[in-house]
Amino acid sequence: MGHSESLEITSAISELERVFAFIDQYCRRAGIPDQVKYKILLIAEELTMNSIGHGYRGRADGRIGIALSKPHEDVELCFEDESPAYDPLAEAPEPSLDAPLEERRIGGLGIHLLKTLAQSAAYAHIDGRNIIRVTLATAGANAE
Repeated sequence: MGHSESLEITSAISELERVFAFIDQYCRRAGIPDQVKYKILLIAEELTMNSIGHGYRGRADGRIGIALSKPHEDVELCFEDESPAYDPLAEAPEPSLDAPLEERRIGGLGIHLLKTLAQSAAYAHIDGRNIIRVTLATAGANAE
């Protein structure tokens, strides 16, 4: 099933509701298990909030594109923005999970979580756009 859909939003926090509704509807139509849908929601929220807060620095007029596809058994989330080039997969600092809680810096767990939840994640900067492709396995999700 090569089912693919996309959504374009602006970099306003209020747009998160549209992102969540888009993901929920796509997953229902494509038969993606809830367990995988929740991972997609979490990853999409992290990427969107990073784009709004760090990439566009709170500007509400930035462009963000989100696409979901299910080429085979896996589901792919493609996230794009036009903020300054930045690869969070390589450049975001790794959280110090072994440090005592009071010594840990606030934030910084989102990209770590993305890497943990995803089967694969890749970054590219093409034609002025940051593009992050995240693949999640759907096979066996109902059995876990």
